[in-house]
Amino acid sequence: GNQNLTGSRNTSIGWNAGYTDTTSFNVFVGSRAGYLANGGSNTAVGDYALSSVTGASTGASNAAFGQGTLQYNTSGSYNTGLGTNALASNTTASNNTAVGYQAAYSNATTTQITAIGYQALYTLGSGGSGATALGWKAGYAYNSASEVFGSTFIGLGAGTATTGHDNGFFGSQAGYNNTTGNYNTAVGSRSEEHTSELQSRLHLVCRLL
Repeated sequence: GNQNLTGSRNTSIGWNAGYTDTTSFNVFVGSRAGYLANGGSNTAVGDYALSSVTGASTGASNAAFGQGTLQYNTSGSYNTGLGTNALASNTTASNNTAVGYQAAYSNATTTQITAIGYQALYTLGSGGSGATALGWKAGYAYNSASEVFGSTFIGLGAGTATTGHDNGFFGSQAGYNNTTGNYNTAVGSRSEEHTSELQSRLHLVCRLL
């Protein structure tokens, strides 16, 4: 049953949807959707979406669509998750967007990330802010707390194995074998297949020529 007693202008459909909510302008659809959410202006559609299974949440203005999406969110706000378990582990981080099955699945505290694609930025947990990944498993292993400008991975499997920071990989499997290298740019299918060395600008220019 729904125990909401003081909130107004809410819509809750499903077993225990919006169960403890006392705020307003929320929409919860699905079993335990928004179960402990208590932040206002949230939308959750899907079983356990935005359910805050570890404790009451004060996060507001979140949108969660998919089973388990944003299910551990406690105080993060202005997040958008679309897809089963997208941003599932997000707790306090805000201003994130994840679209796709388990996109940004492990992210807990990293802010201002964009992950679009199956398991894009999957491993990211508490690294630097501003990472962008677009494509199947793009930036899958990335999790750098040393990020300065924000890594970008665009393409199927782009930068899938790297944990290095401030890289830009563009193309299918670009930077495929990069593991810990930093400040690299790779353009094209399976380009820059080095492992961990920090390449100089001169070296990169010679490679391009």
